[in-house]
Amino acid sequence: YPFHLSLDPDFENRIIIPYYRNSKLVYWQGRLFDDTEKKKRYVNPSVDKAGILFNYDTVFDYTEKPLIITEGVFDAIAINGVAIAGSDLSQFHIATFNKSRRDKVFVIDKDIKGYKLGKKALELGYNITWLDGTITDINDGVIKMGKLWTVQNILQNISTGLYAKLWLEN
Repeated sequence: YPFHLSLDPDFENRIIIPYYRNSKLVYWQGRLFDDTEKKKRYVNPSVDKAGILFNYDTVFDYTEKPLIITEGVFDAIAINGVAIAGSDLSQFHIATFNKSRRDKVFVIDKDIKGYKLGKKALELGYNITWLDGTITDINDGVIKMGKLWTVQNILQNISTGLYAKLWLEN
């Protein structure tokens, strides 16, 4: 992915992650390299993230593959998915996803924010999926088990309805 670095002291030790829409830069995030620093993890423009999607153009790819939707940018990069850059689904996100002919699948992180996102996705009639065992999210899965295992696990756990609701509650 085309990351960037900045010489500006305000962005020291940060990787700059560009967001594109229709091949044009629309947003960016500056992410700390090292989470042990006592700085804010992300620095970004002061615009409402409710109107932003990472990897927007992927939503409209002509393919039979499901559209994999994640919370985090690095999760999306790892599997060529789309990130909502947080755990809140906005009206913009919903409207954009509904324009796509692809099956929508939300990968649920194993935390309270992931739980809430999973509930909302199911309420809207979308599919959810998760990673087995103690793997917490896509990035964790790729690091610990590899990309092939992670993608296969995501695809084999795609679920909706009662089974998905029961998994969320547990």
